[in-house]
Amino acid sequence: MKQVILLLVIVSTAISIKAQSALEKSDASIAEIQFMENTFNFGEILQGEIVQNVFEFENTGTEPLIITNVKGSCGCTVPSWPKEPILPGEKASLLVEFNSASKKGMQSKRVTITANTEPVNTYLTLKGKILLKEEAELLVEKREKDEKIDPNSIQLFPNPSSSVLNIDLSEYKGKAAAVYVFDMNGQLKTFRTIPTIEDWLEIDVTEFPSATYTLTIKIDGMQRLAKQFSVVAI
Repeated sequence: MKQVILLLVIVSTAISIKAQSALEKSDASIAEIQFMENTFNFGEILQGEIVQNVFEFENTGTEPLIITNVKGSCGCTVPSWPKEPILPGEKASLLVEFNSASKKGMQSKRVTITANTEPVNTYLTLKGKILLKEEAELLVEKREKDEKIDPNSIQLFPNPSSSVLNIDLSEYKGKAAAVYVFDMNGQLKTFRTIPTIEDWLEIDVTEFPSATYTLTIKIDGMQRLAKQFSVVAI
């Protein structure tokens, strides 16, 4: 009889512990982070170029999203992220900068995001190919002196787009620029050269399949900046 009672106590205790654990887990503040795209393919760049990419994301959970740390896989990959909580349904962006100095050939770098999500770590990837040229040292010296573009100074709208993508370049009037659009496999879809920037640039995307694309902008005297946008075909 004592053995039966002891067995019942053990079973009851196990059930109670399991229920308490489940309750604690359900009460935990778990947010969900969803990126427009987890991979940025920067295509082919010259050794020494610094590439910036803006990763757009949304808190699709029911709790405020709190990012506690973002870390690159090496010192050449430097991220910056919002430090304030991101409410459910809100969108935000994370900027990653990759310095290709002393790198060559195919590259793949990982960025680890730690937040109150399940699992706690989310991963982003930057990849592409770094080319060498005889005049690389001179170009590296020049490009290291280039100014950085403020990611907020260039806006893409509407995003997603179904016909025309507008690029607001009004803060850089008078400068020359080159604009490239790549798909997520790094294939060039279209490019435009702008001898003199006026206000904004229009890119016709009516023939683009529904997908996420990367728009890369190189403004004269400034470092390269990349932003992602989506096309929704009608």
